[in-house]
Amino acid sequence: MKQLIQNFKSGHLSLMEAPVPNPGENDLLLKTLNSVVSVGTEKNINAFAKSSLLAKAKSRPDLLKQLLNKAAREGVFGAFSGAMRRLDELLPLGYSSCGTVIKGGAKVTGFRTGERVAVFGTRYASHAEYTASPQENVVKVPDNVDSESAAFTSLGAIAINGVRNTQLKEKADVAVIGLGIIGFITALVLKAYGHNVAVFDINHGRVEKARKLGITKSFDNSNSGAEEAALAVTNHKGFDSVIITASTKSSQPIDLAAKISRFRGRIVLVGVVGLDLSRRSFYEKELEFVVSKDAGPKPDTSGEDSRKNYVLPDKEWTQGGNMEEFLSLLSEKKLDVRPLITHRIDFDDILNSYKEILSGTTGTDYLGTVIKYKGESEESNLLHLEKNKQPKRANSQDKVNIAVIGTGQFARNIFLPLLFKNNKLNLRAVSSEKGLSARQTGQKYNAEYVTTDYKEILKDKCTDSVFIMTRHDKHASMVIDALNAGKNIYVEKPLCLTRNELKEVAENYRRKSSGEKAPFIMVGFNRRFSSLAKEAKEFLSESGNSPKVITIRANVGYILRDHWSQDMNIGGGRIIGEVCHYIDLVNYFTDSFPISVYASKMAGSENKDDVLINLEYSDGSVANICYSASGTKAYPRERIEVFSAGSVCVIDDFMMTEYARSGSRKKKRLLTRDMGYKAEIDAFMDVVSLGTEPPVDFNSYLRTTLASFSIIESIDRRAKIDIDYSDYLMR
Repeated sequence: MKQLIQNFKSGHLSLMEAPVPNPGENDLLLKTLNSVVSVGTEKNINAFAKSSLLAKAKSRPDLLKQLLNKAAREGVFGAFSGAMRRLDELLPLGYSSCGTVIKGGAKVTGFRTGERVAVFGTRYASHAEYTASPQENVVKVPDNVDSESAAFTSLGAIAINGVRNTQLKEKADVAVIGLGIIGFITALVLKAYGHNVAVFDINHGRVEKARKLGITKSFDNSNSGAEEAALAVTNHKGFDSVIITASTKSSQPIDLAAKISRFRGRIVLVGVVGLDLSRRSFYEKELEFVVSKDAGPKPDTSGEDSRKNYVLPDKEWTQGGNMEEFLSLLSEKKLDVRPLITHRIDFDDILNSYKEILSGTTGTDYLGTVIKYKGESEESNLLHLEKNKQPKRANSQDKVNIAVIGTGQFARNIFLPLLFKNNKLNLRAVSSEKGLSARQTGQKYNAEYVTTDYKEILKDKCTDSVFIMTRHDKHASMVIDALNAGKNIYVEKPLCLTRNELKEVAENYRRKSSGEKAPFIMVGFNRRFSSLAKEAKEFLSESGNSPKVITIRANVGYILRDHWSQDMNIGGGRIIGEVCHYIDLVNYFTDSFPISVYASKMAGSENKDDVLINLEYSDGSVANICYSASGTKAYPRERIEVFSAGSVCVIDDFMMTEYARSGSRKKKRLLTRDMGYKAEIDAFMDVVSLGTEPPVDFNSYLRTTLASFSIIESIDRRAKIDIDYSDYLMR
């Protein structure tokens, strides 16, 4: 399939071939009929992408501050390299479309193949022949609404959410500032609801178009007197509410809104404008100001007909409800967006049209711009890539053919750049469900093909080893599938999310390891491979293998509750997903394993993000892990202290170590953080290419995983837990 993308670093636009997305269990696979260009939004994205690094930094001082803090913590080179990799990403354009349902995931309900639906959201309603979207971002299109009009649903939902935020209960005087496509739709929605509407824009042509659409109170606010003329239509009392849909760095729209508002009026910001507010203007009139959240909160779980909520400000409309309301207005003929369509573009000619749209040099006013898609596009989840200029390495007999499954931010920005510094591998394939990042990663690292179905990789007899970098809920099933396909496996932590999954993994590994050619599994516990951890262990071993007292402090930072990692069914929470790192590190230092755990969380802590964990080890060692999300990223992330037989070793953020023994102390500092990723990768490749001994016994992974489950059990039961490994370990 083809998809319009933009490189966020260079601003380059291209129509890229990518495999058709593979919908997740809550997703729908859709064939696009029409999508709408939000000209203002996409111009802003293009301008930002084409700007220099300095201009990007100036426009996002918040991100620049984060980068500087990261450089201070981890070293300039590592921070800068990471930032450059994140900028060099492909961004799918578009966020409003209409398509037909091809198929749905296992948990999708209420949709049938062949139904027309409207789709909302970047990456879900993009300018592409096929898209995959969560079902909460999709609503059915009434039979009497044409597909072109339905493609405006996302824009319409944004407009309706802005109108909802006015909290007007009955007929009122409302002004709209900014006549882009959302501004026009907002004005038409207000008219449909029976309000008296006035509109403002500095583009005289747009003002005239509004008048032709029946919005007679239309004002060119680049002219003097527009403000006074507008107030005259309200008998100089001012507007009950003002909705700002403009896009500008200037604060002029805010100033105008304050001047034309009535006493205790309400100003709603839908667009993006400067926010240099005049306190005096707001003070004199006791004005309210609210920023509208695009199409509204999601998902729609109310089970009610949200259209009835219009006059009830105490009941929130959701994203889905706003989308349904817009389609209902179209279906009931109370709203017609077809007069707003100025251009219809064939998708195959999209690049030529975009040059005109984004340059703005032709004098053509692109307002409602609809993209049309042909019906005969190919539906394939696998794409063979053309040969790159550099020679393929697959012909070299000493290379290991690998495949990468999952291309999230961690994989793209941290792991893969280090993986491909290893000269023992050849990239055979890359897989990701959405396809676009697989295509970009595959092209960058010279893959032979990319796919959205990882099982295509497992069927490939030429692939020796797979690297599983997906979200946590898929790890166990993919490991089992890869084991049964006879592949060597690197899987990012955690190994799995539940005890039942762990039993299944252990049983499958036990069965496969008894064969002639047993597959090798490594779990991504990288910290034990850091040069600082290795040196610390060597230093401590000089005093013998005595029991140790180990304290680990992890200042991890807050993550929103709706982040996927916090969902116990997807990410498993931060104890299973992250604390497992520190358990493995203690295992490494002690050469033993935890036998009991007692853990407690801070009162009011969300999702067990602030915990103290005490572990007893089989060799007599004890460990304390303080894991907290309540700190600040301005402070170092990790500190490890190990005390043993008259020796002390401290590791600070894997950039500095301090050793002490017999009254002497010494320090070592690295130029950049060493988290052990590269050494871990090299160790894996040595096992699969040279046949070296695995650096970590598989039973260690089972014990670490069970210990993380026991931590959660201890918190929930408020009790010490003795860890029972009997049903899991390899014999």
